Amino acid sequence: MTDHKIEEKERSKRIQLEIATFRNKKELGLHSITDKLSIKMSFPSKKVYDRLAESLKSTFHIEHEVLPKDEEQEKDEYLQDEPIEKKDNSKAPPVLYFSYYDYDEILRFFTEEHEDVSFEPIPPFVFQVLDHYENQIKSFKNKSKKSPKDYDLSLRLPSNLYNNILPFQKEGIEYAISRDGRVMLCDEMGLGKTLQALGIASFYPKEWPMLIIGPCSLHNNWRRELNTWIDAEWLKKHMGKEFNFTGDSLDPYICIVDSSQGLAKVIEETRENPKKYLVYIISYDLASKNAEDENSDAVKWLLDFSIIITDESHMLKNDGSKRTQNIIPLLRSAKRLVLISGTASPSRPIELFTQMKALLCGPKSKKTLLKKTEFGYRYCDLKTNFFTGADYRGNRFLSELNLLLSRSIMIRRLKRDVLTQLPPKRRYLTYLSLPDEDIGPHRLTFENFNQRKGKNLRFDPNDIEILQKFNLTAIAKQKTVARYARYTFKKGEKFIIFAHHRSVMNAIEEEIKKEIEEVEKNEGKKLKFVRIDGETPVEQRHAISQEFREDPDVKVAILSIAVAGM
Repeated sequence: MTDHKIEEKERSKRIQLEIATFRNKKELGLHSITDKLSIKMSFPSKKVYDRLAESLKSTFHIEHEVLPKDEEQEKDEYLQDEPIEKKDNSKAPPVLYFSYYDYDEILRFFTEEHEDVSFEPIPPFVFQVLDHYENQIKSFKNKSKKSPKDYDLSLRLPSNLYNNILPFQKEGIEYAISRDGRVMLCDEMGLGKTLQALGIASFYPKEWPMLIIGPCSLHNNWRRELNTWIDAEWLKKHMGKEFNFTGDSLDPYICIVDSSQGLAKVIEETRENPKKYLVYIISYDLASKNAEDENSDAVKWLLDFSIIITDESHMLKNDGSKRTQNIIPLLRSAKRLVLISGTASPSRPIELFTQMKALLCGPKSKKTLLKKTEFGYRYCDLKTNFFTGADYRGNRFLSELNLLLSRSIMIRRLKRDVLTQLPPKRRYLTYLSLPDEDIGPHRLTFENFNQRKGKNLRFDPNDIEILQKFNLTAIAKQKTVARYARYTFKKGEKFIIFAHHRSVMNAIEEEIKKEIEEVEKNEGKKLKFVRIDGETPVEQRHAISQEFREDPDVKVAILSIAVAGM
């Protein structure tokens, strides 16, 4: 028998202690940040329970007891959003809940009175994190009571932004402010994480300029969102004197850094005029590349930001990658840090570690409250051996991890949780920037066509020139569109993409196939896609569409606009 199997067998004989919450109402499996914390004691067998139950009940106040017939399988919300099947718990031993503040006495009960009973304690870091944020939130509540105007969002945020946020988005902003502006926004896609991030940053105007790190494909979207929600009146009120703000738009004060040469130029410009820009936007790869040398001007410049927003923060999930190793120190140094991700942990708890490490800092923001080995043993079922080293791919105590996250740094709502607050439907335009190498060969052709268009000539839809130019647009954009489709696929949610040109559909299919192969190689998941175009037999189209709806592993439907009836 291997060491791992021996350890698992021994563990199965232990009493397990974990921090949890309970509710009297059935079918409410989600943890609320206002629920009362308890110590949950799970027994390895009915025999062990019968031996200790009377002594435990006479020594401690039992807050709640779950009998086998009533015990429900917990849903680990941070990893899985869909309901999972309930298991037969009729043979499971009872579970006892004790006061959160009785934990030290419970430890003493086992170590002094029942030394022969094997149990698994709760690591100290779990209490350190919970206690740290409990004190921080108490401090926030006291300050907001003494100076309510200082924490009134209607007075602090841009009026355009405040007047358009929904109640749950306001709660998200308040959640972040109560944690000194260091938070992980993990709401489901479409619930306005960008808007909430800008609201959080706007609460601290004296700490601008801010840095936004995210994929290149989202840079123009951030520029658009900034110009939409940060209005000139608010800028003049808070930035007018210090940044010499003039005009009616934030746009001239937004700087998108897209190359190392561009970064060097920006650093030189800001050295002469530190208040030239209010917002800087940069990609993960560019920030990482220029953060390798700790003594470089780029690192000093990056470390100077008090407010940092990282979009798609799950791109930092691998703590062994250079990108993560170079960027995490920058994030930890920021006074305010907003991590945005709809899928913070796509498959394993260890993928949350680096993001948690960036946010979970002590009172002086110098020492992290989290260590990898402790986290691994508690939540990743860490195993080590001579040949493979440390294996963090497992998972344990997921419900406690979800509770730890929601009580400290993470807020996550699903659409079904806030459905009554959502408008019927929202439509968004996403602008993609085409690289010169894709559009360059056709630039002159497009310019000549635009000149003809400017003369207000009537176009014939059967005009061969028009059709040729239409096809050229497909050739120019297909690589960028395909890469964006692959980026969307990484989110792990089902989506449909419509296209007209076969070449665009082919490019999208190739990128999706590459991502599917990568997911299967790294995570062992066999994801799929479907495609319907003119070559798809009519009798098969309905079955293919049903497969997309019903098979959870089919994440993408690539559809022809003409064939799919759009």
